[in-house]
Amino acid sequence: MTFLRPLRRRGLRLLAPLAAAAALLVACGGGTSQVQVFKPARLLVVGDETGMLVDVDGNQDGYRYGLNDRTTAIVAATATTAATAHCQLLPTPAQQVAVHYDMRFKECNPALNDTGERPEPRAHSLGRAGALTEDPATGLKAQVDGISNLGPDDMVVVTIGTNDIIAVYEQRRAGTWATDAQAIAEARRRGQVAADQTTRILATGARALVFNVPVLGKSPYAISAEAAVAGSADLIGRITLAFNAGLQIGIQPQDGRYWGLVNAYDTTEVMERYPASYLSSPANKTDALCTAAMLPQNCLIVTDTDGVAPDTSLKSNTHLWTTDRLIGPVAQLQIGAQAVSRAVNNPF
Repeated sequence: MTFLRPLRRRGLRLLAPLAAAAALLVACGGGTSQVQVFKPARLLVVGDETGMLVDVDGNQDGYRYGLNDRTTAIVAATATTAATAHCQLLPTPAQQVAVHYDMRFKECNPALNDTGERPEPRAHSLGRAGALTEDPATGLKAQVDGISNLGPDDMVVVTIGTNDIIAVYEQRRAGTWATDAQAIAEARRRGQVAADQTTRILATGARALVFNVPVLGKSPYAISAEAAVAGSADLIGRITLAFNAGLQIGIQPQDGRYWGLVNAYDTTEVMERYPASYLSSPANKTDALCTAAMLPQNCLIVTDTDGVAPDTSLKSNTHLWTTDRLIGPVAQLQIGAQAVSRAVNNPF
Protein backbone atom coordinates (compact mmCIF):
# COMPACT_ATOMS: atom_id res chain seq x y z
CA MET A 1 0.00 0.00 0.00
CA THR A 2 1.06 3.53 -0.58
CA PHE A 3 1.52 5.66 2.50
CA LEU A 4 1.98 9.41 2.44
CA ARG A 5 5.64 9.64 1.50
CA PRO A 6 6.65 12.66 3.58
CA LEU A 7 5.22 10.99 6.67
CA ARG A 8 6.99 7.76 5.92
CA ARG A 9 10.36 9.45 5.47
CA ARG A 10 9.84 11.45 8.64
CA GLY A 11 8.72 8.41 10.58
CA LEU A 12 11.72 6.31 9.59
CA ARG A 13 14.11 9.11 10.41
CA LEU A 14 12.57 9.85 13.77
CA LEU A 15 11.97 6.41 15.23
CA ALA A 16 15.40 6.48 16.88
CA PRO A 17 14.46 8.80 19.78
CA LEU A 18 11.86 6.23 20.86
CA ALA A 19 14.28 3.30 21.02
CA ALA A 20 15.01 3.59 24.73
CA ALA A 21 11.35 3.71 25.65
CA ALA A 22 10.49 0.94 23.23
CA ALA A 23 12.77 -1.49 25.07
CA LEU A 24 10.33 -1.40 27.97
CA LEU A 25 7.18 -2.04 26.01
CA VAL A 26 7.08 -5.78 25.38
CA ALA A 27 4.64 -7.57 27.68
CA CYS A 28 6.24 -9.55 30.52
CA GLY A 29 7.94 -12.68 29.23
CA GLY A 30 8.33 -11.33 25.68
CA GLY A 31 11.41 -12.10 23.67
CA THR A 32 13.34 -10.40 20.91
CA SER A 33 12.73 -12.95 18.17
CA GLN A 34 10.03 -15.40 17.21
CA VAL A 35 10.66 -19.13 17.42
CA GLN A 36 8.00 -19.63 14.73
CA VAL A 37 6.48 -16.81 12.73
CA PHE A 38 2.82 -16.26 13.61
CA LYS A 39 0.66 -15.74 10.54
CA PRO A 40 -2.93 -15.05 11.54
CA ALA A 41 -5.81 -15.89 9.27
CA ARG A 42 -7.79 -12.86 10.50
CA LEU A 43 -7.06 -9.48 12.03
CA LEU A 44 -9.85 -8.26 14.33
CA VAL A 45 -9.81 -4.68 15.59
CA VAL A 46 -11.97 -4.08 18.67
CA GLY A 47 -12.47 -1.09 20.94
CA ASP A 48 -13.38 2.52 20.24
CA GLU A 49 -13.05 4.81 17.23
CA THR A 50 -9.24 4.82 17.44
CA GLY A 51 -8.97 1.87 15.08
CA MET A 52 -12.21 2.22 13.15
CA LEU A 53 -12.75 2.47 9.41
CA VAL A 54 -16.16 3.47 8.06
CA ASP A 55 -17.33 2.82 4.49
CA VAL A 56 -19.91 5.59 4.24
CA ASP A 57 -20.92 5.08 0.60
CA GLY A 58 -20.19 1.42 -0.10
CA ASN A 59 -17.27 1.98 -2.47
CA GLN A 60 -14.74 0.38 -0.09
CA ASP A 61 -12.69 3.56 0.11
CA GLY A 62 -13.66 4.42 3.65
CA TYR A 63 -12.80 6.98 6.29
CA ARG A 64 -11.05 6.78 9.63
CA TYR A 65 -11.95 8.68 12.79
CA GLY A 66 -9.13 11.12 12.25
CA LEU A 67 -7.60 13.07 9.40
CA ASN A 68 -8.39 11.70 5.94
CA ASP A 69 -6.54 12.47 2.71
CA ARG A 70 -8.62 13.08 -0.40
CA THR A 71 -6.03 15.07 -2.34
CA THR A 72 -4.87 12.48 -4.85
CA ALA A 73 -6.80 10.72 -7.58
CA ILE A 74 -7.17 6.98 -7.30
CA VAL A 75 -4.39 5.37 -9.32
CA ALA A 76 -5.66 3.38 -12.27
CA ALA A 77 -5.34 -0.33 -11.59
CA THR A 78 -3.48 -2.71 -13.84
CA ALA A 79 -3.22 -6.45 -13.77
CA THR A 80 0.08 -6.23 -11.91
CA THR A 81 -0.23 -3.03 -9.90
CA ALA A 82 -2.81 -2.56 -7.18
CA ALA A 83 -4.80 0.62 -7.12
CA THR A 84 -4.18 3.17 -4.40
CA ALA A 85 -7.32 4.28 -2.62
CA HIS A 86 -7.60 7.39 -0.51
CA CYS A 87 -8.20 5.26 2.57
CA GLN A 88 -4.73 3.78 2.20
CA LEU A 89 -3.13 7.15 2.87
CA LEU A 90 -2.50 8.36 6.43
CA PRO A 91 -3.04 4.82 7.77
CA THR A 92 -4.08 4.05 11.32
CA PRO A 93 -1.83 1.77 13.37
CA ALA A 94 -4.33 -1.05 12.82
CA GLN A 95 -4.05 -0.55 9.06
CA GLN A 96 -0.27 -0.70 9.32
CA VAL A 97 -0.55 -4.04 11.12
CA ALA A 98 -2.91 -5.25 8.40
CA VAL A 99 -0.36 -4.27 5.74
CA HIS A 100 2.28 -6.30 7.58
CA TYR A 101 0.05 -9.37 7.40
CA ASP A 102 -0.92 -8.62 3.77
CA MET A 103 -4.56 -8.14 4.73
CA ARG A 104 -7.24 -5.69 3.73
CA PHE A 105 -10.26 -4.28 5.50
CA LYS A 106 -13.63 -4.45 3.76
CA GLU A 107 -13.89 -0.69 4.34
CA CYS A 108 -10.59 -0.09 2.49
CA ASN A 109 -10.34 -2.58 -0.33
CA PRO A 110 -9.52 -1.06 -3.74
CA ALA A 111 -9.74 -3.26 -6.80
CA LEU A 112 -6.60 -5.12 -7.80
CA ASN A 113 -7.13 -4.81 -11.54
CA ASP A 114 -9.34 -3.28 -14.20
CA THR A 115 -11.91 -6.06 -13.87
CA GLY A 116 -12.81 -4.75 -10.44
CA GLU A 117 -11.61 -7.81 -8.56
CA ARG A 118 -11.01 -7.31 -4.86
CA PRO A 119 -9.29 -9.70 -2.44
CA GLU A 120 -11.36 -11.20 0.33
CA PRO A 121 -11.09 -8.91 3.36
CA ARG A 122 -9.34 -10.67 6.22
CA ALA A 123 -9.07 -7.61 8.48
CA HIS A 124 -12.22 -6.57 10.31
CA SER A 125 -13.00 -3.20 11.90
CA LEU A 126 -15.28 -4.07 14.82
CA GLY A 127 -14.80 -1.05 17.09
CA ARG A 128 -17.60 1.36 17.90
CA ALA A 129 -17.42 5.15 17.94
CA GLY A 130 -17.78 6.46 21.47
CA ALA A 131 -17.42 3.00 22.98
CA LEU A 132 -16.92 2.74 26.74
CA THR A 133 -15.19 -0.30 28.13
CA GLU A 134 -18.21 -1.89 29.82
CA ASP A 135 -21.09 -0.40 27.88
CA PRO A 136 -23.56 -3.29 27.45
CA ALA A 137 -24.22 -2.49 23.79
CA THR A 138 -20.89 -1.17 22.47
CA GLY A 139 -18.27 -2.17 25.05
CA LEU A 140 -15.52 -4.75 24.76
CA LYS A 141 -17.59 -7.66 26.04
CA ALA A 142 -20.31 -7.03 23.49
CA GLN A 143 -17.72 -6.74 20.71
CA VAL A 144 -15.90 -9.91 21.71
CA ASP A 145 -19.23 -11.75 22.07
CA GLY A 146 -19.94 -10.86 18.45
CA ILE A 147 -16.81 -12.53 17.05
CA SER A 148 -17.50 -15.97 15.61
CA ASN A 149 -14.99 -18.78 16.05
CA LEU A 150 -12.35 -16.67 17.79
CA GLY A 151 -9.27 -18.83 18.17
CA PRO A 152 -5.56 -19.53 17.60
CA ASP A 153 -5.54 -18.31 14.00
CA ASP A 154 -6.64 -14.79 14.97
CA MET A 155 -4.80 -11.63 15.90
CA VAL A 156 -6.89 -9.13 17.87
CA VAL A 157 -6.00 -5.44 18.12
CA VAL A 158 -7.45 -3.84 21.27
CA THR A 159 -7.78 -0.04 21.38
CA ILE A 160 -10.01 1.37 24.09
CA GLY A 161 -9.94 3.77 27.04
CA THR A 162 -10.01 7.33 25.71
CA ASN A 163 -13.76 7.71 26.14
CA ASP A 164 -13.62 6.09 29.58
CA ILE A 165 -10.94 8.49 30.79
CA ILE A 166 -12.85 11.55 29.65
CA ALA A 167 -16.09 10.16 31.12
CA VAL A 168 -14.43 9.58 34.51
CA TYR A 169 -12.96 13.08 34.49
CA GLU A 170 -16.31 14.65 33.61
CA GLN A 171 -18.04 12.59 36.30
CA ARG A 172 -15.54 13.94 38.80
CA ARG A 173 -16.34 17.49 37.77
CA ALA A 174 -20.06 16.72 37.96
CA GLY A 175 -19.68 15.37 41.48
CA THR A 176 -20.23 11.68 40.79
CA TRP A 177 -16.89 11.07 42.47
CA ALA A 178 -16.34 13.07 45.65
CA THR A 179 -12.55 13.04 45.44
CA ASP A 180 -9.83 12.80 42.81
CA ALA A 181 -8.71 9.56 44.44
CA GLN A 182 -12.12 7.99 43.83
CA ALA A 183 -12.04 9.04 40.16
CA ILE A 184 -8.55 7.62 39.76
CA ALA A 185 -9.63 4.35 41.38
CA GLU A 186 -12.59 4.17 38.98
CA ALA A 187 -10.28 4.66 36.00
CA ARG A 188 -8.03 1.86 37.18
CA ARG A 189 -11.06 -0.39 37.64
CA ARG A 190 -12.18 0.30 34.08
CA GLY A 191 -8.68 -0.54 32.86
CA GLN A 192 -8.97 -3.84 34.70
CA VAL A 193 -12.31 -4.49 32.98
CA ALA A 194 -10.60 -3.99 29.62
CA ALA A 195 -7.82 -6.31 30.81
CA ASP A 196 -10.35 -8.98 31.77
CA GLN A 197 -11.83 -8.95 28.27
CA THR A 198 -8.35 -9.14 26.76
CA THR A 199 -7.60 -12.14 29.01
CA ARG A 200 -10.81 -13.67 27.70
CA ILE A 201 -9.56 -13.16 24.14
CA LEU A 202 -6.25 -14.83 24.97
CA ALA A 203 -8.03 -17.79 26.56
CA THR A 204 -9.32 -18.75 23.08
CA GLY A 205 -5.75 -19.09 21.81
CA ALA A 206 -5.92 -15.85 19.84
CA ARG A 207 -2.98 -13.43 20.05
CA ALA A 208 -3.41 -9.73 20.81
CA LEU A 209 -1.80 -6.36 20.32
CA VAL A 210 -3.02 -4.10 23.12
CA PHE A 211 -2.76 -0.32 22.76
CA ASN A 212 -2.71 1.81 25.87
CA VAL A 213 -4.14 5.35 25.85
CA PRO A 214 -2.03 8.31 24.62
CA VAL A 215 -0.99 11.21 26.86
CA LEU A 216 -4.47 12.72 27.26
CA GLY A 217 -3.31 15.02 30.05
CA LYS A 218 -1.51 17.04 27.35
CA SER A 219 -4.30 16.91 24.77
CA PRO A 220 -6.30 19.89 23.49
CA TYR A 221 -9.19 18.53 25.57
CA ALA A 222 -7.06 18.74 28.73
CA ILE A 223 -5.77 22.19 27.81
CA SER A 224 -9.35 23.42 27.46
CA ALA A 225 -10.34 21.78 30.74
CA GLU A 226 -7.38 23.40 32.50
CA ALA A 227 -8.46 26.81 31.25
CA ALA A 228 -11.84 26.24 32.89
CA VAL A 229 -10.68 24.62 36.14
CA ALA A 230 -7.08 24.76 37.38
CA GLY A 231 -5.59 21.34 37.97
CA SER A 232 -7.77 19.60 35.40
CA ALA A 233 -4.94 18.67 33.04
CA ASP A 234 -2.99 17.07 35.87
CA LEU A 235 -6.07 15.11 36.95
CA ILE A 236 -6.73 13.90 33.41
CA GLY A 237 -3.11 12.80 33.25
CA ARG A 238 -3.42 10.82 36.49
CA ILE A 239 -6.69 9.25 35.37
CA THR A 240 -5.00 8.20 32.12
CA LEU A 241 -2.09 6.59 33.97
CA ALA A 242 -4.52 4.76 36.25
CA PHE A 243 -6.52 3.33 33.34
CA ASN A 244 -3.34 2.27 31.56
CA ALA A 245 -2.01 0.61 34.71
CA GLY A 246 -5.22 -1.35 35.25
CA LEU A 247 -5.12 -2.48 31.63
CA GLN A 248 -1.47 -3.43 31.44
CA ILE A 249 -1.12 -5.14 34.81
CA GLY A 250 -4.47 -6.92 34.64
CA ILE A 251 -3.98 -8.93 31.44
CA GLN A 252 -3.24 -12.59 32.10
CA PRO A 253 -0.95 -14.24 31.43
CA GLN A 254 1.75 -11.56 31.61
CA ASP A 255 3.56 -13.30 28.79
CA GLY A 256 4.77 -11.89 25.51
CA ARG A 257 4.13 -15.19 23.77
CA TYR A 258 0.45 -14.30 23.76
CA TRP A 259 0.18 -10.52 23.58
CA GLY A 260 2.24 -7.41 23.00
CA LEU A 261 1.84 -3.94 24.48
CA VAL A 262 1.83 -1.00 22.07
CA ASN A 263 2.71 1.94 24.28
CA ALA A 264 0.89 4.89 22.73
CA TYR A 265 1.29 6.80 26.00
CA ASP A 266 5.09 6.85 26.03
CA THR A 267 5.26 7.54 22.30
CA THR A 268 2.98 10.57 22.46
CA GLU A 269 4.61 11.80 25.67
CA VAL A 270 7.98 11.95 23.89
CA MET A 271 6.40 13.67 20.88
CA GLU A 272 4.69 16.22 23.14
CA ARG A 273 8.00 17.04 24.84
CA TYR A 274 9.95 17.35 21.59
CA PRO A 275 7.41 18.31 18.93
CA ALA A 276 9.93 19.89 16.56
CA SER A 277 11.72 16.56 16.30
CA TYR A 278 8.63 14.87 14.91
CA LEU A 279 6.30 17.45 13.40
CA SER A 280 6.83 19.76 10.44
CA SER A 281 7.13 23.47 11.09
CA PRO A 282 5.21 25.10 12.60
CA ALA A 283 4.98 22.16 15.00
CA ASN A 284 1.69 22.30 16.89
CA LYS A 285 1.12 20.16 19.98
CA THR A 286 -1.79 22.12 21.49
CA ASP A 287 -4.47 22.60 18.83
CA ALA A 288 -6.81 20.16 17.14
CA LEU A 289 -7.10 20.06 13.36
CA CYS A 290 -10.76 19.07 13.35
CA THR A 291 -13.79 19.03 15.60
CA ALA A 292 -15.56 15.85 16.61
CA ALA A 293 -18.55 16.90 14.51
CA MET A 294 -16.39 16.66 11.36
CA LEU A 295 -15.66 12.96 11.88
CA PRO A 296 -15.35 10.74 10.07
CA GLN A 297 -15.75 11.94 6.47
CA ASN A 298 -15.34 15.72 6.80
CA CYS A 299 -11.96 15.85 8.53
CA LEU A 300 -9.87 16.25 5.38
CA ILE A 301 -6.60 17.72 4.21
CA VAL A 302 -8.22 18.81 0.98
CA THR A 303 -10.99 17.21 -0.99
CA ASP A 304 -11.85 16.46 -4.58
CA THR A 305 -15.31 15.27 -3.52
CA ASP A 306 -18.18 16.93 -5.36
CA GLY A 307 -19.96 19.59 -3.36
CA VAL A 308 -17.30 19.93 -0.66
CA ALA A 309 -15.16 23.05 -0.69
CA PRO A 310 -11.40 22.38 -0.50
CA ASP A 311 -9.59 23.37 2.66
CA THR A 312 -5.85 23.58 2.07
CA SER A 313 -5.19 24.82 5.60
CA LEU A 314 -5.32 21.32 7.04
CA LYS A 315 -1.86 19.75 7.12
CA SER A 316 -1.18 16.13 7.96
CA ASN A 317 2.29 16.49 9.43
CA THR A 318 2.23 19.64 11.57
CA HIS A 319 -0.22 18.71 14.34
CA LEU A 320 0.13 16.16 17.13
CA TRP A 321 -3.66 15.98 17.57
CA THR A 322 -6.38 15.56 14.95
CA THR A 323 -9.22 16.29 17.39
CA ASP A 324 -9.19 17.40 21.00
CA ARG A 325 -8.62 13.77 22.05
CA LEU A 326 -7.52 11.76 18.99
CA ILE A 327 -3.92 11.79 17.79
CA GLY A 328 -2.81 12.89 14.34
CA PRO A 329 -1.17 11.01 11.44
CA VAL A 330 2.46 11.50 12.50
CA ALA A 331 1.77 10.03 15.93
CA GLN A 332 -0.21 7.23 14.31
CA LEU A 333 2.72 6.46 12.04
CA GLN A 334 5.06 6.20 15.03
CA ILE A 335 2.65 4.02 17.01
CA GLY A 336 1.89 1.86 13.99
CA ALA A 337 5.59 1.18 13.47
CA GLN A 338 5.78 0.08 17.09
CA ALA A 339 2.74 -2.18 16.63
CA VAL A 340 4.33 -3.88 13.62
CA SER A 341 7.53 -4.32 15.64
CA ARG A 342 5.53 -6.06 18.36
CA ALA A 343 3.95 -8.35 15.77
CA VAL A 344 7.37 -9.22 14.36
CA ASN A 345 9.39 -9.53 17.58
CA ASN A 346 7.05 -10.92 20.20
CA PRO A 347 7.40 -14.73 20.06
CA PHE A 348 3.70 -15.33 19.39
